[in-house]
Amino acid sequence: MKQTDSIKERRYFFRVPLPKKVQYAEDAVADVKDISQGGICIMTERDFPAGTALVLDIGLPSGADVQAQGMIVRKKKLIDDRFEYGLKFFKISQTGDYPLRLYIEENRNRKHEKRRLKRYSIDVAVDYSIHGKAKTRNVNHEGICILTDEKIPSGSIFILTLTFPKNRKILTYGKVMWSRPLSYSTNAAGIQFWNITDKNKQLLKEIINDSRMITSSF
Repeated sequence: MKQTDSIKERRYFFRVPLPKKVQYAEDAVADVKDISQGGICIMTERDFPAGTALVLDIGLPSGADVQAQGMIVRKKKLIDDRFEYGLKFFKISQTGDYPLRLYIEENRNRKHEKRRLKRYSIDVAVDYSIHGKAKTRNVNHEGICILTDEKIPSGSIFILTLTFPKNRKILTYGKVMWSRPLSYSTNAAGIQFWNITDKNKQLLKEIINDSRMITSSF
């Protein structure tokens, strides 16, 4: 296959994060970086040579299981002594093909919706429930991206206290929509505001309108 054909193939498949672990042996699991209809990127401490074929049991948030077979086509050693592998699927179970397509399409639509909302870099002090404090990466009218020293499970719901400049505070619930490591000691979490009051919505709009420092997306 020509290099240009390989690039086109990678671009054809839309990759989305998967907040689940994947089982690739009877007693072995790996973290998932992202997944597409054509393959998956996993991270594990096991050392495999390129070209190794793995049988994967992939659980989706919907509860569906996808059995797939993939071949390692890319390998990279990470700073925490784990390995990152890019696997290309060469077989997906009949019962898993449709749920996987549905999961990817739902995430594609969600990502397109997010891109319509600008993200702003604002100095926000964040306290999240009993866990402690977090740093802010960016914020918009619908949610906030925080940086923590612990991984917060996707789907978690907790109380958020946001303290903005001029000591303006917003107390609301937050639901973790995605969570992933950025480095060995830093994790990022995308949190959607949940059950936020109309008063706090208006205050948040006023605060964001005061700040025009647009940053990159989550």
